Amino acid sequence: MPRCTALTRHGTPCRALAVRGSDPPRCRAHRPPPANTPAPGRTPPAWGPPDAEPAPVSLHALIADLVRRVRELSQAIDALPGADPHQFAALVKLQGELTSRIARLLRQAANDAPLDKALHEALDHVARSMGIEL
Repeated sequence: MPRCTALTRHGTPCRALAVRGSDPPRCRAHRPPPANTPAPGRTPPAWGPPDAEPAPVSLHALIADLVRRVRELSQAIDALPGADPHQFAALVKLQGELTSRIARLLRQAANDAPLDKALHEALDHVARSMGIEL
């Protein structure tokens, strides 16, 4: 088996065995990556291109979506016949986390309501004083 022909950082020849079929003979550490592999540190995120902007979502739509997911999860938990105790515990934990998130969002919506009302009243007052119909 041939040896790797690459040089180390110190300038000495690599002493590892070459990967079979590599030309020039290179070990696993010194062989080039496949052509379709991105360079290290340049891997695109798994969730999409970096310039993709998420669509704005209203707080009430987010709460409704979470409530729907908790209902679906509850139905899935009820439908599990003799589930593994670890899987069951993980699902119940997820259900609790979603329920807690819904409660936090509902509290936030309740706290934001007086502020929204005050902002709308102020905008209406300014619009009326300027003779603008909103």
